[in-house]
Amino acid sequence: MTCLFILTVLYTDPVVEFLDESNKIRLGLTATPQLKVNDKTYSGSATVRGGFRYVPEIGEVYLTDFVVEHLNIGESKGVNLEMLSTALSAALEDVYSKHPVYTLKDDTIKKSTAKMFVRSIDIKDNNVIIHLGL
Repeated sequence: MTCLFILTVLYTDPVVEFLDESNKIRLGLTATPQLKVNDKTYSGSATVRGGFRYVPEIGEVYLTDFVVEHLNIGESKGVNLEMLSTALSAALEDVYSKHPVYTLKDDTIKKSTAKMFVRSIDIKDNNVIIHLGL
């Protein structure tokens, strides 16, 4: 993924943790960003927390409300980590507000029927709760 033409990130080893708060998740990733500032390249890792929303009309799940909980940039001398965390949160929000992380498929009658009846998706008490209806 490339954001703002200065940040390219390779994501590996994903971990998803459900938080006690309803509809909040923590995403743990080994993120290998390549950040170029003043002709110097930085690499590091990040942990972010956020929510999600399900759009039943189109059957898509989006990640929202990103907060960077941990940011580690190797050789970060001279880098404003607070400003970088804010920029990273905004970049993630921009990308994931436009690109769903999951789409209910409707390529078979079974999948199309399931997509038609899913009204909402919630996370509560470490469970994914799918609400069905007409």
